[in-house]
Amino acid sequence: YAFPVDTLQDWVTYGDVFVTFTVTKAEPVPLSREDAERSEGVLTESYLTAEIEEIHWTRLGASSIPSAVTFTWLAAVRVAGRDIPAVTNSGQVLEVGNRYVGLFYRMDSDRWQPLASETLAGVGADGLVVVPGQAPSSSSQASIDGKSVSEVGELLSTTPQYVDFSADEDLTPLERYCRVAEAGGPKGVLGLDPCQVAATATSATSSAD
Repeated sequence: YAFPVDTLQDWVTYGDVFVTFTVTKAEPVPLSREDAERSEGVLTESYLTAEIEEIHWTRLGASSIPSAVTFTWLAAVRVAGRDIPAVTNSGQVLEVGNRYVGLFYRMDSDRWQPLASETLAGVGADGLVVVPGQAPSSSSQASIDGKSVSEVGELLSTTPQYVDFSADEDLTPLERYCRVAEAGGPKGVLGLDPCQVAATATSATSSAD
């Protein structure tokens, strides 16, 4: 699902932690035999390993992020037999050896992932956040561009969520999204209504039991 990330209120509602990290390793995600033989329209991904250097903000009730996490990242698109480096929605590139800041969320018990490419940015030699491109593409990116990492952490700490979730509710981003939708908050997930899909799946499972 593509969660709303246009505002810092989106970030603190759907993200779990905002951290500084360094990419330490990149490995290709194996392709199926069919995709490996195709010369057009194949999306290739990499497993990126990130060493978490410092945590600057944590959502109340969120799980603790490990000292290192591995996540998937779009690497290239195959066109006419050539793998062309992919460009994310935000234009952010992640390279081994470089430092970044990012908003992560816990997918399940042992997997963490950036909430979106728009919630990642570089860190300059002066320690200031560098949003990719000539101009930030959203108000959230404009809010963090050129600020120190600690300033961004303070901004997130003072930004309210759409719904006041209990500290003992370690909900997934989708569960929080559905709670926000129920409360009349903004909707931004693409495709089918995920809350309806989740409710239907839960109902079907209950009926089977």
